[in-house]
Amino acid sequence: MNLLVHDLQEYRDWISSLQFPEGALVLLSGPMAAGKTEFVKIWCELHQVQGVSSPSFGLHQQYSSRHGVVHHFDLFRMKNSADIESTGFWEVLNEPSRIVFIEWPERIEKSDLPPRPVFEIQISLIEKTSSQRKIQFKQL
Repeated sequence: MNLLVHDLQEYRDWISSLQFPEGALVLLSGPMAAGKTEFVKIWCELHQVQGVSSPSFGLHQQYSSRHGVVHHFDLFRMKNSADIESTGFWEVLNEPSRIVFIEWPERIEKSDLPPRPVFEIQISLIEKTSSQRKIQFKQL
């Protein structure tokens, strides 16, 4: 599915319409400042998950919710598979969780992902000074 959202409220409305199954992996791609972390913050807010922040410097954030554990990874600073391996990333993916958000999934091989429902979301800003976003969404 391809769509265009014109502002943050439309972005929020679209995110609120999404229904991810238990254990889903959500792969968020796009340039810096496209809205990947904003996507996670909005989804978590809508599901009563508090204290969400960008894991850019810490790589990984874990949140508790009444529906289970939510994991949020930002792989931007990872240079190779050895970097990713050293973080415990793969172990976390094999633990039970409600949902796992992965920013910059280009840093991993999708074929290495565990057997879970996987969703790809590609976000791009129409203009750097605009809040309009082009979104491509698909389930793998």
